[in-house]
Amino acid sequence: MVMPGVGFDVVPSDCLATLLARDLTGFRNLIKMASVAYLEGYHYKPRIDKELLAAHSEGLICLSGCAAAEFSDYILKDRLDQAIELARWFHQLFGQHFYIEIQNNGLDIQRLCAEGAIDVANRLGLPLVATSDAHYLRQEDHVAHDVLLCINTGRLRSDPKRIKFSGDQFHIRGPEEMYQLFPGHEEAVKRSQEIADGCSVELDFKKRHFPVFTPPKGKKA
Repeated sequence: MVMPGVGFDVVPSDCLATLLARDLTGFRNLIKMASVAYLEGYHYKPRIDKELLAAHSEGLICLSGCAAAEFSDYILKDRLDQAIELARWFHQLFGQHFYIEIQNNGLDIQRLCAEGAIDVANRLGLPLVATSDAHYLRQEDHVAHDVLLCINTGRLRSDPKRIKFSGDQFHIRGPEEMYQLFPGHEEAVKRSQEIADGCSVELDFKKRHFPVFTPPKGKKA
């Protein structure tokens, strides 16, 4: 995501979305949910459910997610009614702090998602935000990223069945490039900066923020 702020991708049991902390309360809610995701909801990836998200939504901004999100999955499966209902659920939970997300890293699947997302946003009167699925800093870093992905998954680059990103467009983009990628949706591009400006989390780095852990009886930390 090309968007400064404090946040993380959250993987509920049936959904993928992006959460950003607007304030210290939101930051604490992110910490709480991340802890629960690792300690109680871990299944291949740390996960939470919608009930936990609903209980800790204060102080957060929510984006509808990338092409792997539940929202996008409904669009790709031509289940627009369910995509609309999900968008309504998020909007009821986050109010003005929920945004329909569109991306363009040169993938056809993103184009299809964006067409449906724009339709849903128009029907419900929800704001669009244009983001970039970024996994490395510069475009020329795609080779190093590919090598690291192989190391992480224990595969060789010569393996045709390994996990691999399509293309070399997953870098952090500047404003000029973003505006070029979303002609006719300049407000959606501009909105990413407005969201970033709405995030204000100030931490005292002279204090310890790690949770206090008390080991079980007979164990040492």
